[in-house]
Amino acid sequence: MMIVMKSTATEEDIAAMAAICSQMEAESDVDAAALQDVEFHRAIARATHNELHLLLLDSIGNALLEIRRENLAGGSGHDTLTSHREILERIAARDPEGARRAMKAHLENVEQHWRRRGQVVTAART
Repeated sequence: MMIVMKSTATEEDIAAMAAICSQMEAESDVDAAALQDVEFHRAIARATHNELHLLLLDSIGNALLEIRRENLAGGSGHDTLTSHREILERIAARDPEGARRAMKAHLENVEQHWRRRGQVVTAART
């Protein structure tokens, strides 16, 4: 997913993302944390002020929620929270290239957790 973040994020958008990060950090329930994770990414999509971006993200929302739930249950919470804070910091700094790099690193990390989770599940079945 390519995030093109210019200076479109308003202070309200940034405050919403920060509030979601704080809520996710305080959450101990995996299902609730997964929902907060989805909401963080939706807040980024809203901050682009491009309705198509939000529509596309929502169209795959159920699959993304399941991946987040599985990854968080598998121990990705700390990495996810660290990544979200880095993305938020870059957006707040009006650093589109930094935000892009932070999001790319986050998505790569999510993929690694997902692949490891799949290997663990496969090994447990054999």
